Amino acid sequence: DGTWTDSDTPAQAIGLSNIVAVSSPPDADFTLALDTGGKVWAWGANGSGQLGRNDGLFQDEDTAAQVGLASNWWTSVG
Repeated sequence: DGTWTDSDTPAQAIGLSNIVAVSSPPDADFTLALDTGGKVWAWGANGSGQLGRNDGLFQDEDTAAQVGLASNWWTSVG
């Protein structure tokens, strides 16, 4: 939702629509979402590059950014 505030209730992720699956691995501090077009979006902690950014940076993301910018063939997240 564009903040770093912890919440125990779901919040709408900014800029995402047509999401068919969401995954947040235990203790991983990041979230993945799959849309109907086969694109994967990620946000959260990125200290080890776990968000799959293509720029070589390890910045945390508070809003969703597309993983693999040229990819639209993902079928699941988990």
